[in-house]
Amino acid sequence: MSIKQCVGVTVIFFFFISLFSGCTLLGSTEVRIVSQSIYDDAGFPSLSVRFNTTGKITLKLTGPLGSLFQEEFFSGVHDAVLHLDAYWKTPRGGVYTLRALDRNNNLVFENQMTFTGPDLSIAEVEYFWWDSEQGTDLVGVEVLVVNNGDLPAYPFRVVVDVASEIGSGVVIPRVVLPLEGERIAACLNIAAISKNMVDTVVTLQDLDESEIGRITEQVAVVDSVDELTFSWRYLGARSIQIPELPFLYFYYRDRERFLSDDYAVYVFDQADDAYIEVLAKVLSEDMGTMDTIDTVNYIASFTQDITYASDDDLDPSCEYPKFPVETLVDGRGDCEDKAILTVSLLAYLGYEVALLRLPNHMAVGVHLPSDATGFDYFLDEYYFLETTRNRWVVGKVPDEYVGVTNATAYPITSRPVLLHTWRDATRFTTSDGEDYIRMRIRVENIGSGPIQNFVVQGEFMTVDNMSRNPRNVVVYGLEPGLQVEVGLEMDVPVGVTTVLKTQVVVDGRVVQEKESTSTFP
Repeated sequence: MSIKQCVGVTVIFFFFISLFSGCTLLGSTEVRIVSQSIYDDAGFPSLSVRFNTTGKITLKLTGPLGSLFQEEFFSGVHDAVLHLDAYWKTPRGGVYTLRALDRNNNLVFENQMTFTGPDLSIAEVEYFWWDSEQGTDLVGVEVLVVNNGDLPAYPFRVVVDVASEIGSGVVIPRVVLPLEGERIAACLNIAAISKNMVDTVVTLQDLDESEIGRITEQVAVVDSVDELTFSWRYLGARSIQIPELPFLYFYYRDRERFLSDDYAVYVFDQADDAYIEVLAKVLSEDMGTMDTIDTVNYIASFTQDITYASDDDLDPSCEYPKFPVETLVDGRGDCEDKAILTVSLLAYLGYEVALLRLPNHMAVGVHLPSDATGFDYFLDEYYFLETTRNRWVVGKVPDEYVGVTNATAYPITSRPVLLHTWRDATRFTTSDGEDYIRMRIRVENIGSGPIQNFVVQGEFMTVDNMSRNPRNVVVYGLEPGLQVEVGLEMDVPVGVTTVLKTQVVVDGRVVQEKESTSTFP
């Protein structure tokens, strides 16, 4: 990343746009479409429409799944984003109808659009073969996909059958727009394929596990990837090799960092699951038969030996957490990077682990029986595991952290983690001088487990922390890795200075909030 960012208080810059009109014209309302196109709205298949209306209207969109969009607009030129389906859902073909109703609920515009749907074909597949200790493994694929249809497609998983050995991996997110092509990549772990020509079937699936593309071919099994080598000491000299997958590294290197103190989210991402599985398998083969404590200390010794390097030598307090693949390929990392890599491996091996956030430090917590080590629990039945010092064993706490009470454990368990962003916040002024804010808010579950329901709420807060004109929307369920978009409309308070604040609330507890830097009115 060319820009490093510190994780802290989120500040939102608020831009005011005065769009309205509000006057009522004589005669019937007219609506004219200026332009429209199918596109991807950051993961939502969408219809982008620019239109002009001579009066207040309610714009509605229906499709094969029923009602998809409904919103009011005043006279003028508008740009509207109408989602055709949920986040990362491949929309189905069929009839979509766009309607406009005037203030008296009379139909003043209707346009029916018939789409055949996406139509994917796989043009070619690049296979990433790696010579492991057990044979030749398929560790990744890159699939060139062409969409000959008229709606976007959202591949979610690649399933590969190589000589009747089947493996799958979550794809690096890519949308395939109509009449365009994309390279879809995924990490896999299919072991010990003999080096000859083999029958191979590559299948693309969407989020609903429906097949959206397939190719059958014979391919030659040949070693095609470079290796990363790690050497260190634990009960003697150790050395391992693992495959290097540039497409996986570049994906994580270029990803924006999450504005969350819960760094478990860097473990929960699914695109590197197969890669962590490969690394864990190689380490397990090297360690042989070890008891529970030796296994934990062995894994720790591997990450402890990776070169320590702070994110910013000029500002050591500035954090830039890395995904595990980044730390491995870079060959260096600081405390949170090593801790994230360590808990990824221990969690895969079946240990109950957590990230421990301390003042200006991060370590690993390992849940073991109370008599497992000669040390005391550090926090919530977690033993302390230091990952930045060589030969530091589980349970031993560095002197500077003995007795620390302001530590937080972030368990690597199946649980939701919610973040929200402002996609659009527009200020309107009505004909009688009243102001209101219309917002589109995107909520993402970056955790590893689903959530049943939560509340997105907005309000204006006075300088003495009094709430004005609150509004809220209840969201009924959100799966991990997915997003939902909600709309809020709030009147701007008159005669008092306020800031706009939004919050995500779970079981009465605020889990994230944002506020504007601009004041109202």
